[in-house]
Amino acid sequence: MKTLTTRPITSTPSTTHRLFGRALTLAGALGMMTALSACTPEGGPGTGKTGTPWSAAKYELQAAASCDDVKTRVIDAMTEQLLRERYIYGGRWLEDAAAGGQNNASPPTTNGEKATPDDYTTTNVQEQGVDEADFVKTDGEHIYTISGNALVILKSWPAPQTAEIGRFTFPEQAYPHSMFLKGDSIVVFGSTYQQNPNNSSDYFSGTRISVIDISDRTAPRLDRQVDLEGWYADARMIDGEVYVVSNSGLRMPQGLWELAWGENSSLPAQEWDADEARQQVLINTARPIMRALVTSALANTSAEDLLPRRRVYDNQGALLGQGLIHQCASIYLPSQTTEPGLLNLTHLSLDSKSTITSTGLLASGWQIYASKDNLYVALSSRSWWWGWGSQDNETHLHKFGLPSAGGRPTYKASGTVDGWVLNQFSMSEHDDHLRIATTDNDWTWDQQTGESAVTGGNHLTVLKEQGGQLVVTGA
Repeated sequence: MKTLTTRPITSTPSTTHRLFGRALTLAGALGMMTALSACTPEGGPGTGKTGTPWSAAKYELQAAASCDDVKTRVIDAMTEQLLRERYIYGGRWLEDAAAGGQNNASPPTTNGEKATPDDYTTTNVQEQGVDEADFVKTDGEHIYTISGNALVILKSWPAPQTAEIGRFTFPEQAYPHSMFLKGDSIVVFGSTYQQNPNNSSDYFSGTRISVIDISDRTAPRLDRQVDLEGWYADARMIDGEVYVVSNSGLRMPQGLWELAWGENSSLPAQEWDADEARQQVLINTARPIMRALVTSALANTSAEDLLPRRRVYDNQGALLGQGLIHQCASIYLPSQTTEPGLLNLTHLSLDSKSTITSTGLLASGWQIYASKDNLYVALSSRSWWWGWGSQDNETHLHKFGLPSAGGRPTYKASGTVDGWVLNQFSMSEHDDHLRIATTDNDWTWDQQTGESAVTGGNHLTVLKEQGGQLVVTGA
């Protein structure tokens, strides 16, 4: 079967790097966002009319009851995506630092230098004890960095004798970009692209996680490797437990996109000069027809066929096994109809080869914040606003518990705040409370007077988990 993976459109905050880690500006400035307003069409996104009995709180998540439940929500999301493509876009394509050697009493070397430095700089992180991936790490005695397609190890102490002592070169199809360091192990994140030799339309594009054994710094070697279909968004490490957030498209049949671009007598024709009101009329008219067409196109496609895949390799790079990142029961569904994609929260232990576990959310998300106990995903209304109808300028927040070795990330609570989040530094957790800064600035234009105005402002909201919800306790 021909397949096509959809790619979310994303943007990431820029960072500046120092020699021994990432330096991120902690400024509290919040960017201005533009919000558009109109009317919510009956039966459109946000109504929750999918046959699933959702709770009154539109921001809550519910575990998929079955694979049929997942497929129903995918059909909803794909229907709205195709309607948007056809009638609006006009068919356009869319560390913990290693403890060894730190502050240890050591005999002096022959040139009078200590065998290890008294102190050294580690990666600048937002939360103490929650390491963030970087392209360079150090344990005081060595510098570990990514250069091109290789992990390079330099002996850095004594400083005048700094020199490369080891190197691990990755395969050509792997593109390393960041890593964690703990003791004698390094976990390296990269991207990979592999085409199915038996089917030119089937390819595996994803995030590669390589665990490198550096017990011998002069001869680093592969310990194990995992490929996750989808694009790396962020990662954290807490006491050797690694949590990776990635976004995956759904493996839709290629012909499905022709419903947006091709001629179809059952659908209202595209009107290139249609204004917003007329676009909405066309979409409302086309929705039941489009949904029936999508349902028919996916009739012979199971929910499992749509989900992202995972591959596991041994220390020789040989494939040990492959399957899905998630089973349907580990996927959570938002009450809003969101983009046709999956956010994956994957957990693996750096210290042991325990089972890799994942929890999924039927949405795409890029703003991630993690404390030592929890990880929060912030999804702005841009994730479920389709370019027409009412756009509530708000952010939905989803809280996941971070497990110890072998455990699965668990969904704990959801909430909503006004405005949009700038980046991870707009969020922090203290004493079981989440503090979040947002902006809901709105630029408006009066067509009759020709005057523009900016309304709204910035907000600081405090929330706490209560009964499965993130409840506002202060603002």
